[in-house]
Amino acid sequence: MLLSDGQDNYAKAIDLQDISRLQIPVYTFGFGADHDSGMLNSISEGSKGTFSFIEDVGVVQDAFAQCIGGLLSVAVQDVQVHIQSFDPNICLSQLKAGGYSTNLAGDKKTGSVDLGDMYADEERDFLVLVNIPVVADGSSSDHMKLVSVRQKNRLQAAEAMSNSRAAAESGDLPRARSILSGCVMQMADTVSMQARDQFTFDLASDLEGVQQRMATPAMYASAGRPQLLAGMSSHSTQKAVFGGAAFKYILHEGYGSTIS
Repeated sequence: MLLSDGQDNYAKAIDLQDISRLQIPVYTFGFGADHDSGMLNSISEGSKGTFSFIEDVGVVQDAFAQCIGGLLSVAVQDVQVHIQSFDPNICLSQLKAGGYSTNLAGDKKTGSVDLGDMYADEERDFLVLVNIPVVADGSSSDHMKLVSVRQKNRLQAAEAMSNSRAAAESGDLPRARSILSGCVMQMADTVSMQARDQFTFDLASDLEGVQQRMATPAMYASAGRPQLLAGMSSHSTQKAVFGGAAFKYILHEGYGSTIS
């Protein structure tokens, strides 16, 4: 675990390839308004750890306890999920698993997702997009529709966070806010939001919270950027992180709880 409350003042650059070659996840924590959230997120991302933003000194102990508790409850290691289509007419078109590595065979009949280590009682969700021939009865259950739309919303929110960060880093805060608000508006018309799904409601609330931290360049630098990175880290790994005041929820029951 790595906690930092300031900027890097060491002359030697960090080689992220060296970090990834260690095959040891580094869980980073940015404390206060002056830490280098970009560097800390790069370290955690390159090592397959997570980045947390600790805005209040009062939750430092909770943040560490949550992380250590997870590390002490590793149930399985090097998990790999294999997917195969046994129907000759159905092909896999895409695997979407956030920050986890995926592989899709050339014949589009088999694929796999590398999930790494998992803690006790953890869950991981990923989308398998398939090409299915049109049939006379194309009905599907309402529950399956809700689950599918819920996960699409999660992936779209993660993509919106990434695109919003890119716009903000280029100095275009109005566009950065617009990207997040546009994603919230898209979710408002989905089946999951209309069904008052708590998962989707919390997702939209978090995006709106981040927008409020992007009003000015100074506010973005001190709070908006680290909260965006914490959200991206959480959705990429589907693990609980601390995300500051804007992230009062982690958006999937399998992530665990976020404390802010």
